[in-house]
Formats: sequence, structure tokens, C-alpha cells
Amino acid sequence: MESDAFLAEDGLILVEVWGSLCHPASTATIPLLRGSHATDPVLVHRDRQKFIKRLPKIPLPPLRELLECKEALARQAVADLEEDLNLTCTDSIRW
Repeated sequence: MESDAFLAEDGLILVEVWGSLCHPASTATIPLLRGSHATDPVLVHRDRQKFIKRLPKIPLPPLRELLECKEALARQAVADLEEDLNLTCTDSIRW
């Protein structure tokens, strides 16, 4: 069976990830994002929300900071692969 046998004609696959990049109990969000190899992720952010609902001691970063963190995680994942595989690696979609 070919891996693209179930793709739509345009090759579009939507992966809905319910979770949080900031919530300490959300352990599946980042692995799902990384594992799906999303080319165009959509990030939903509640503007002006200062902390996680029902967890007021856990502040939410501003959107720009959150995006910078996400990019740093992606760059670190590529660097880790380079080290583990002893090969030059990149994300050809982002960089």
C-alpha cells in the first residue's frame, strides 16, 4: 500500500490538535504537532488572557513570546537530530 493512497486529490490533510503549549498537564500537544509534520499550523490564542483558567499561578506568555518559543523548539529538534544522526539536518519547509 502506498502512503499517499488515502490523500485527497490536493494532498491536504487537516490535523486537529486539542491541547495547550502552556498547560503543564498537556503532554500530547507538542508530539502531535511534531509528528504530523504540519506545514501550515494554525495557532489559536486568547488575547489578553493572563493565566490558565483555574490555574491562576501559571501565567500565559504573550503571543509573540509563544511563537518564538515554538520556533525555538523546532530548531532544537533539528539540532538534536543532527547530533543523534551525525548528519546535516534541516526543516526544508521553514528554513
